Amino acid sequence: MNQLLIWDFPIRFFHWSLVILMGGLFYTGFTGEMVWHFKLAYVVLTLIFFRIFLGFFGSTYAHFNSFLFNPLEIFTYFKNLFNPQMEKHYLGHNPLGGLSVIVLLSLILAQGISGLFTTDDIASEGVLYSLVSSKTASFFTTFHKTNFNLIIAMVLIHISAIYFYLFYKKENLIKPMITGYKITEENPILKPVKMWVALIFLLISTLLVVIIVNLPILLKLFK
Repeated sequence: MNQLLIWDFPIRFFHWSLVILMGGLFYTGFTGEMVWHFKLAYVVLTLIFFRIFLGFFGSTYAHFNSFLFNPLEIFTYFKNLFNPQMEKHYLGHNPLGGLSVIVLLSLILAQGISGLFTTDDIASEGVLYSLVSSKTASFFTTFHKTNFNLIIAMVLIHISAIYFYLFYKKENLIKPMITGYKITEENPILKPVKMWVALIFLLISTLLVVIIVNLPILLKLFK
């Protein structure tokens, strides 16, 4: 048996930071603490951009092409979910897990972008609200509220899947995301991302969000 590093530090940093920050966003959204809600949203948007970089240039199992499966493989995996003899093992995300990651990342990205244009028509509005018409802002506000429910649904599915694998399949998915390691008979060639490369991705992601947040000011400067 081999102890393999599947999830390196950058991907674990992303995962647990997102968990904490999404909790903060839910709380501030419900309590109406919009100043903090917007600040946390900028950090989450930074993390999503960071994850996109890791999806193309990160470690082996962080790559999108490691868990983007064709519909037939997803269907086959789902069909054999309760059949251990036919179920295929995956070191990284399995087809259903990979699909849920893509859906959740897409929903959170859409939530972050739409939030930049929202308004409550009272005291708070997104930083890019002034760049669109009131009709467009109304659309983004409605989308933001509706998409929130989809995110909640996906989070509940994600948590349910963790417990399903833990108690039914006897596979702990949380521990590897904490330690980074999985015990396996396989011995594949793994390629972790260098820390300095991950740091550059994080800095670029931060710069992108800073530019987006300050876009109205920048547009005025270059007029």
